[in-house]
Amino acid sequence: MASLKIISLNVNGIANPVKRTKILTYCRKEGANVVMLQESHLNAIEADKVITAWKGSGCYAPGSSKQNGVILLFKQNQKVQMKSTLSDPQGRWLLAELSIDDNPIVFCTIYAPNKDDPQFFTDLSRTLVSYLHMPLVLGGDFNLPIDPILNRKSSCRPSSSKARASLLSILQDLGLTDVWRLQHPDTKDYTFYSSPHSSFSRIDYFLVSKMLLLQIKSSAILPASISDHSAISLQLTISKSPPPRKPWRFDLNFLSDEDFDNFIRQKTSDYFTLNSTPDITPICLWEAYKAVIRGDIISYSAQWRKKNEQEIRTLEKDLATADTLFKATASRPALHNLQSIRMQLNCLLSLQAGQAIFLSKAYYYSASNRIGTYLAQRLKGHRNKKRIAAIRSP
Repeated sequence: MASLKIISLNVNGIANPVKRTKILTYCRKEGANVVMLQESHLNAIEADKVITAWKGSGCYAPGSSKQNGVILLFKQNQKVQMKSTLSDPQGRWLLAELSIDDNPIVFCTIYAPNKDDPQFFTDLSRTLVSYLHMPLVLGGDFNLPIDPILNRKSSCRPSSSKARASLLSILQDLGLTDVWRLQHPDTKDYTFYSSPHSSFSRIDYFLVSKMLLLQIKSSAILPASISDHSAISLQLTISKSPPPRKPWRFDLNFLSDEDFDNFIRQKTSDYFTLNSTPDITPICLWEAYKAVIRGDIISYSAQWRKKNEQEIRTLEKDLATADTLFKATASRPALHNLQSIRMQLNCLLSLQAGQAIFLSKAYYYSASNRIGTYLAQRLKGHRNKKRIAAIRSP
């Protein structure tokens, strides 16, 4: 048995390439096997670019440049067999029936209207009824607190909501469970802070069918670092084979790193000073040098990556502490501290995003005029779009 980690996040628009890369890097770092993104603000062409940048597989329901749009992403080297997809014409929900490592499952990512619209949930339930015989995972931004007492913190009194009543009816009729609340029955935590209303609310959920409850390992609300919403995570146990190991490749970003340049110069000088003897031929000396310096580069790269990740983890812990303090006090100093930590973390994540974009451009440049995996993937997508699935009789 292995773990399947699902991340859901309202990204509040990812048309910006740097923010897009930061989001995808964040999801990879969290070890996500499945990613549900809401409010992408992307049309079909731009959503295709997200799937390409993810380097795995995926599907989407496009929105416009200013609203809606949802995306489902699946990790690279994961055995995903897509059976069918359904989506909302306005880009508010996307349902995918598939199997992951031969485990059948249905994912549905949702971005509900931010107004009292009970009809949205009623229409969605009519679609979900057809999939009650399968494991079902709903995730996304539902734009309402299911429990106005536990899921909301505000000085204003909660108002009655027809959409909430409609969603509660769906949970009961379809046998769906709010996973995080099941595991944290009395905890008050939130996924969104409204600055104009000075209110906290938990409006992002994972709702799963009862047949999956025994497979749930954990669920969590993560600190909001990139978007105005907190990401939420869910871990399930499934049967899974280990992925193949990737070969080592030199990180081209080190070419502009002054510390790395000094490191290589010192290691090279030490090697030739120690090993340049009359009994060793130049060819043997050179071939051995390549093996030794490769090991030194791998060691330097591992230490550099460990240091960078440690800084990010430290800032993430500080961010979680600051986020908890701000939710408890809602004071201006706590808000300023939270924003300061968030800015430092975003600087490091932006650096990672820039490096990822650089490597991606280098890969596309090197593969642009060669027959290989990149061309095959592009042609596969092109063939799927041109495929005639059915012929309508007159």
